[in-house]
Amino acid sequence: MPSRTVLVPPGSLGALDAFRMVSRDMAKISGLQPLNIDALFAGTIVQAGIDRFLIYDKTKFGGKPSDLIASKTEVIAPHDLMALYRRVSEVVDAQTVEKPDKKETLLMSLSGRIVDLVVAARYRTSLVLALPFEDISRYKPYLRPEFFCALDTFFGSIEIDASAVSLPHSVAKASDIKRLKKLLESDLFSEYSSAHQALELPQKRLHDQVSQVSSTARELTRGYSEYLTLDSLVISGLSITGYAIELFLGKLPATILKPFKTLFETYYSADHRVILYDFHSVWSNVFRDQIRLLMEAEKQGKIDISKLNDVDDTEV
Repeated sequence: MPSRTVLVPPGSLGALDAFRMVSRDMAKISGLQPLNIDALFAGTIVQAGIDRFLIYDKTKFGGKPSDLIASKTEVIAPHDLMALYRRVSEVVDAQTVEKPDKKETLLMSLSGRIVDLVVAARYRTSLVLALPFEDISRYKPYLRPEFFCALDTFFGSIEIDASAVSLPHSVAKASDIKRLKKLLESDLFSEYSSAHQALELPQKRLHDQVSQVSSTARELTRGYSEYLTLDSLVISGLSITGYAIELFLGKLPATILKPFKTLFETYYSADHRVILYDFHSVWSNVFRDQIRLLMEAEKQGKIDISKLNDVDDTEV
């Protein structure tokens, strides 16, 4: 069966760690079972037709990931990656004309987004995001006009469509390794995975390929109706082509051209549409349900949510 591989960037791994800590702390106060974050992550395997993950060699899964996740993870070592992150981050900082509110973190992630997208194109894969991909227009008030214009050109080819995708009835069941492995080895999953793979071909219309994903998702769901249901997922695709790169570089001010030129020359290999799988909505829905239970328990006087501030993060 062809491999369906996606890149999990450091920011998404960090978000998963944060989800783990928040869930653990809420469980200590409420007495409820903590969310199985690794099971939530394993659920994305089914949802995006994924059977393999890539992570950078300077990062790792926090805590103890399930055997399924660990066994399907491959470490990659892009050339001088951390140095490139720092250089691009320095450029973004130099092009900032106004600092966002302290609670606003979008500029902190911008350089990482750019590097991760190009690395994904280099490895001809896509990205799993634990946090939403920001609307580029949100950067405009904070950046120099000429730099924002270049970014707007780079991100301007993002296509967005909604697809019906397969999702386990209960995400916690994704921890049932034997059951999930059987599904991953099925012919129906192979067809579903291939439909997701085709999303990455920039010469084909994203909408047409998304329709094919929905079609194979329905077949997969029918074949495993006791385990899967249909869910809706917004799929975004960014075509990183030679033409798009030339436009982007052409709009950059000469004083900041070098790090971005180095980035594309070092990592970019061929035309590729990077698919952005934003699973924040799926995970945040589960967290909202747990938070709702906490609020109800507090109203009934069963717990004191203010004690969350006193939880020792060093405890397991």
